[in-house]
Amino acid sequence: MTHNRPILVTGCPRSGTTWTGNIIGASKSVFLVYEPFNDDVGARLQLPDRFMALTEANSPPHRREIDDMVSLGHLPSRSKLAVRGTLERCLPAAKRYTPARLAARWLLRHRKDFINPRRVCFKDPIAFYSSEWLADTYAAQVIVMLRHPCSVVASYLSLGWDSEIEDMLRHPVPASRPGLAKELTYRQRTLGDPVSDLILQWKLFTAATLELHRRRRDWCFVLHDDLCLRPLEYFSAIFESLSLELTPGIIDRIRRESSAQGGSAGALQHQHQRDSKAVVDAWKGKLPPPTAQRVLEETAELWEEAQDALLGGGGQLARARA
Repeated sequence: MTHNRPILVTGCPRSGTTWTGNIIGASKSVFLVYEPFNDDVGARLQLPDRFMALTEANSPPHRREIDDMVSLGHLPSRSKLAVRGTLERCLPAAKRYTPARLAARWLLRHRKDFINPRRVCFKDPIAFYSSEWLADTYAAQVIVMLRHPCSVVASYLSLGWDSEIEDMLRHPVPASRPGLAKELTYRQRTLGDPVSDLILQWKLFTAATLELHRRRRDWCFVLHDDLCLRPLEYFSAIFESLSLELTPGIIDRIRRESSAQGGSAGALQHQHQRDSKAVVDAWKGKLPPPTAQRVLEETAELWEEAQDALLGGGGQLARARA
């Protein structure tokens, strides 16, 4: 049943997964898990590689832990895990089990609403390459975010982050992208400059997103730019596709977090109060003109293709096509 299926919000890092995940997590029926695949987060899966692509072949060592994370959306399992996690907190020498830790934390922070969640939502760009396995294994409903290349590059540079390219080199490029495969092969043999690496990273994520869009017609693909420009309209479509109720409280939160009074378009990692319309073009004030021109020129063809594919060329709402 749709209302019990787990949810995954993923996509290229800095593409709006946090905002989208938090709005979905505002539903009392959702247990939100923040980036369980991310090795920079405390409560996480113990995976050997960043951006790991889980498959039937390599997933068995991690299945129990992921099974229990998915079960956080069910009260009996969540309750048992919360008891375990609470006991672990009282025993400093006890080995922490991540699903139990998450359940105990939820009990502490959401005591009055502990019984409400009926499904779990993973908000995690690092799970991007495992998205199909999660969908096939757990019938997860997947939302994939994509963002303007200049916005992604500007965001990384503003935060002082290195690209993720070294962790992405192991993933194959779709066969339909021979030119991109050549770029990847060249990068594997050389050292790239920061902007070049960020451009290549964006291209790899976008090409993979378009391949997923071709194969997974029941998934929801969202352009961050359009979500920012028409947040209530897009979130309404997203909630409808997930069979979640868009309550007046959530509507107020969307309006508050996307209004001109909500905040600036700054470079904070997870800024929730924002002028969402200003966010769309904020890169123009962050990237030096030569850098912006370079990014635009090197990504123009792929970005145009992505916009045409994800919006059908006519501005239709991004919604799951069941």
